[in-house]
Amino acid sequence: MSAFMCSEKHINTIVSYGIKNDATVYLTGQGGRSYWHPFQTDPNLIASILTTANVESVNLRYGKDDVSTKVRFKPVAISRLSAVQIIKLCDCFDYQASEVNNYDQTPAAKIIEAVRARAIDKLPGYAEAVWAI
Repeated sequence: MSAFMCSEKHINTIVSYGIKNDATVYLTGQGGRSYWHPFQTDPNLIASILTTANVESVNLRYGKDDVSTKVRFKPVAISRLSAVQIIKLCDCFDYQASEVNNYDQTPAAKIIEAVRARAIDKLPGYAEAVWAI
């Protein structure tokens, strides 16, 4: 497997989609207190968590010691992006950040899952599909 750093635009697009679609993520703060965090409350935090996870994964993969720099969230126009495109961006991010142990338990994975869930809700026919058969 190889890993690369997702672009700032890639990460900002994921965060922008989360903001536009009212995504929230359950995070653990300082002191171990967990809370629901809406993306729009602090998009810089969300973007920083994603960037840091990506850096840690690439570092682990290639034995580097790079440090994540402070990320400044910059909104991205997402009106032309389909839900399928957002899901694909999420899949790419997951792949690039998954080198760390227990990635699926990390805040970054939870953020990506929150965005993916919002995108799935937007897929044509999803809302109308029956819940159980």
